[in-house]
Amino acid sequence: WMDCSGDCDDSDPGIFPGAPEVHDGADNDCNGLFDDGVLPYGGLLITEIMYDPAAVADFDGEWFEVYNATLFPINMLGFEVFDDEFNAFSISHDVWVDPDDFAVLGSNGDTVTNGGVFVDYEYAIGDFHLANGDDAIHMELAALPVDSVQYEPGNYWPTASGASVSLDPAKFDETYNDFGTHWCATHDWPDYMLDAGDYGTPGSANPSCCPDWDGDGYLDADCGGDDCDDDDPAVHPGAAEVCDGYPDNDCDGQYALDELDADGDGFSICDG
Repeated sequence: WMDCSGDCDDSDPGIFPGAPEVHDGADNDCNGLFDDGVLPYGGLLITEIMYDPAAVADFDGEWFEVYNATLFPINMLGFEVFDDEFNAFSISHDVWVDPDDFAVLGSNGDTVTNGGVFVDYEYAIGDFHLANGDDAIHMELAALPVDSVQYEPGNYWPTASGASVSLDPAKFDETYNDFGTHWCATHDWPDYMLDAGDYGTPGSANPSCCPDWDGDGYLDADCGGDDCDDDDPAVHPGAAEVCDGYPDNDCDGQYALDELDADGDGFSICDG
């Protein structure tokens, strides 16, 4: 038996030409687009941008990452991506992004020449280019906005050459990703890119923008953590006060008495 009615899924009575589109990851009205008109703004977020690669040629190594923040798979078929100038491309084939997962769109899908990046969709560099200075990435589906990011290196945005800029995972939100203070230059690779050269985590979880540089389990106080010296693993909240020349090992704001010269004679208890 052949269905000649144009029904794109004859096993589901809720899917047929003209059916109301609902946000469920399906093409309910059989128009070739998925969740068009009902995908919530920010349902697909821009979370990482490689605008200035250094280990490979600039046009070969550009890419950006998106994240599915919804509960349903998203097919990016039909998405329009453009900047504030005249650069734009349309996604012409299926690109499925599962919930709580990522997809990478780049100018070059060859891992030999692009820095080892696995690209889910390759766009033509002649159609779209990520400027090393101020630029924007806008995404639309059926003329309705999905997400936008305007980056301005040096103007409250991190400047990164040879590294991507990534959104702090604590700020995965369509409003938070508008602010450069929630982004940072990436200092990591995913496991498959360990020898690639340029830093970035395409298709993998983003690192925190509040790092633990000394690996002691406490985050740097400069970005909201409570480690008052993130270069020294012996200095953190709860650390033992010891005679090491650092007067506040436990970051409680109180100097250890043994480190101080309380009577002013030129010697502390730690000095003997």
